[in-house]
Amino acid sequence: MKSTNQLLFFLLSLLFLTSCKTVKTSDGTTLRVRSANFLVKKLDQQRLEAEWLTAKVKLKFSDNGSTTRASADIRMRKDSVIWMSVKKFGIEGARVLITTDSVYLINRLERQYLVRDFSFIESEFNLPASFETLQDFVLGNVFFMTKENIKSDINNDAYHLVASDATPFVNEYWQDPIDFNLEKMYFNDLRYDRELTVEQSQYQPVGDIVAFPHYRMVEMQSQQTGNVSIEFNLSKVKFNQPANMPFRKR
Repeated sequence: MKSTNQLLFFLLSLLFLTSCKTVKTSDGTTLRVRSANFLVKKLDQQRLEAEWLTAKVKLKFSDNGSTTRASADIRMRKDSVIWMSVKKFGIEGARVLITTDSVYLINRLERQYLVRDFSFIESEFNLPASFETLQDFVLGNVFFMTKENIKSDINNDAYHLVASDATPFVNEYWQDPIDFNLEKMYFNDLRYDRELTVEQSQYQPVGDIVAFPHYRMVEMQSQQTGNVSIEFNLSKVKFNQPANMPFRKR
């Protein structure tokens, strides 16, 4: 009986220590280690669904040493259309209409009108693209999410998910240690040596939405594109208010 009680005590102690394992961050904060399933569920719970989105955007585009700044209006209808009007010095330079299968572009500066499928985006940036992925980016949702062979730890003072065993892709995600908001995503396609990093911050409430990231940084790197980065600063964000999306050549 004594040995049985000792074994039971040992197992309970082991379970307690495992479930309550903690790690100290660089500022001395104690974080409880979380399982991969727990963190993935948090990302699923925070997934934003909206029928409409409209916003103002300040853009900073850096391409292998050169930098361009612009502003834009963006409008989106769920699972249907993403519309953008890009301006510089208050003058519209381009208008973009993205549907579920095509990209339409009016380049007013060069008087061009282009129609392309999503392979155009893939060839331009050497990255996989789809309407669903762009929609998730606009909404600040996690994308390219895989739940196979995913592991969790604490990295750079944030909760960290990494999946690198199932496919030739390395997928990583970082979450805020307090509210579990998505802070960063990193993707590496080992087949073609191309990388994508997406960071988002400045979470603020918008109407009934508890937290929406107003800042995004996208960095892309490959042999074809070199180093490209785009900063997005969103303001005047509104949800579920229908908006016009005019798209006429003139």
